[in-house]
Amino acid sequence: MSRRGIIVLVIFILIVAGIIAASQFISNQPPLEITIAVDPLAENWVRQVAEDFNNDNVLINNTRRVRVNITTISDVDVWRSGSNQWSVDNHPDAWIPAHSASIDYLQNSNISMQIVTPSTARTLLVWGGYASRADVLTDNGTTSLDWAEVVNAAEQESWSALGGEDSWRFVNLAFALPDSTMNGLGVLFSGASAFSQTPVLSSTQIRNNELFDWFQPVINGVPNFNTIGDDVGSFFARSTASADIAITVESQWLNNLDAIIDSEDMRFSYPEYPFVFDFPLAQWESSDLSSDVQSAIGAFGDFLMSSGQQNTTVDFGLRPATNDPTASAQLFVAGEPYGIQLTPNMSNPIQPPSVNDIQFLIQQFQSAQRR
Repeated sequence: MSRRGIIVLVIFILIVAGIIAASQFISNQPPLEITIAVDPLAENWVRQVAEDFNNDNVLINNTRRVRVNITTISDVDVWRSGSNQWSVDNHPDAWIPAHSASIDYLQNSNISMQIVTPSTARTLLVWGGYASRADVLTDNGTTSLDWAEVVNAAEQESWSALGGEDSWRFVNLAFALPDSTMNGLGVLFSGASAFSQTPVLSSTQIRNNELFDWFQPVINGVPNFNTIGDDVGSFFARSTASADIAITVESQWLNNLDAIIDSEDMRFSYPEYPFVFDFPLAQWESSDLSSDVQSAIGAFGDFLMSSGQQNTTVDFGLRPATNDPTASAQLFVAGEPYGIQLTPNMSNPIQPPSVNDIQFLIQQFQSAQRR
């Protein structure tokens, strides 16, 4: 080998050695750890994304590894007055609430958060009921199962009064508690929109004295809210005799579908006014975060929105942020025979009311429970 060749080889070896040394140095340094809170409705997917992100050893500024830690908290517990809200001295670095409105509700408490990604995934409320019961309410599927049919059934109280079998006894309904879960609160929004015939929920609609008179039979139709829990789909799967009709997020239905239909086929139906959970990513006010932490949050946001991670939303019963599930989305395809739609109409979603009106709505619900 010529002298020049030897010099080139030596330089190459030194460069490779430098790269290896730098890589080892970086890998031996403690990572920058950030904490991201997430609503339970997206917890399983976000945890999986965080695990993939951490395993990829993502770097910021080409020099520092990042590790994402996930903590879980319901939107309602974050912003509802009287709860242990976050403060300047006690807060995560970023938050993925179930709905973007929750960021506005939190900022009503003089806490500022900045949206990094407007939506990372989606799911929406869906009615579900055992086929035998749903067919009674919809004239064997010739009409849709929605609020009018459910309220009428709740008013009649018994299935025999509706033309069903005597052995079915009472009309039992299920939905999650609105004062502790976003899927339960979404049910109140959905009912208010159906009653008012508008997706825009103003103070006028929320404070209509007739709203909860109309809603009261539905509340009375839930035998025991405390036994339902946060996951209504799971409740349906394990409690075949406890509910006939329920409304909850599409993802909970899909994740529990196999267990549910072991008992009886289901009928799913989308409310006329959709309530869409959009799971934005928001960070704490920038003045309280270092530039490295902000870069780390941004890197995780980019990772969430990468095609590889967006494609995994459907594995958890969620929808991608901007696209509809395809024929390869197994959970959605499995639900199609029962009424799940790959492309439901989400063009005119419910717009939640102000936080003050929500507090009033929750108080009215709690009063109705005690009647």
